[in-house]
Amino acid sequence: MKRGLFFAIAGLIALMFLPVVQGQVTDIDGNEYPTVVIGTQEWMAENLRTSRLNDSTPIPDITDNMAWYEAHAMAMCWYNNDSAGHHLPYGRLYNGYVAELPTICPKGWTIPTTQDWDLMINYLGGSEVAGGKLKDTGFDYWEPPNTGATNSSGFTALPAGFRSHLDGTFNYKGQRAGWFVRQPGSGLSFRFVSWSMESSGSGPVHMPMGLSIRCFRQTTSIEKSGTNSPEINLYPVPAKEHLNVYLEVMPQQVTLFRISNLAGKTLLLITLTDQTTSLDIGHLPSGIYMAEVLRENESILRRKIVILP
Repeated sequence: MKRGLFFAIAGLIALMFLPVVQGQVTDIDGNEYPTVVIGTQEWMAENLRTSRLNDSTPIPDITDNMAWYEAHAMAMCWYNNDSAGHHLPYGRLYNGYVAELPTICPKGWTIPTTQDWDLMINYLGGSEVAGGKLKDTGFDYWEPPNTGATNSSGFTALPAGFRSHLDGTFNYKGQRAGWFVRQPGSGLSFRFVSWSMESSGSGPVHMPMGLSIRCFRQTTSIEKSGTNSPEINLYPVPAKEHLNVYLEVMPQQVTLFRISNLAGKTLLLITLTDQTTSLDIGHLPSGIYMAEVLRENESILRRKIVILP
């Protein structure tokens, strides 16, 4: 009995963390990118390397350090101006004037907002561990120790480095990967992972900074039912001691969260009143359960979760 439960849990955990490769997307230059589904989002699994916006506008390629620093318009480059060594697998670096344009990604795709990025990080278990799940493994690209790298998300982050906003020089190849994200309303910041950390980090953007770009699009989650439901995330998965419920939109109607056993018996039922609710599940035995979010007696999310010993 216990052995059977162990293998059932192990199998479900493996399915939860197996990257789901969705397909590919092509930019206006004809570059093809594999994609991966993480939660309810589909991400490019490589950094952008287009030389044009999706309306065919060319992006200036600036190689001179001072010209890069002094540019007050969009610019792109290869790390160390070496296209042969960086076209694949690292992609191009772009400045902030490119990243703020809605036409930089292939049509139907976009640069993530801070909220989009944080949804992915939360899905992967939070910022303390998500960096390792984003990073490619081994030392072919990352310098040692490449702390915590598993690439269990399939995101395959590579250390493409940065171009300095201070003097246009190149830094951190092999050590850091950084991507632009858009702030709510307007403005930019960036997210990064490092060779020496399992966590993921963030920082402010200066427009001459040269960083990588990852495009994404929202997908329809197979875990949702009903219509017009807000984005909902449960993390970490699998869970131990605590489970967090995140609602992108604060509920206007009474919203309930329920955990049941697989026979349908309700074991936990609460009303969600905050955007993020942390639940104590330490009293539940390890095993497989059904988690459900309900609004007006309609199930808007229903999924299996694993609770670890």
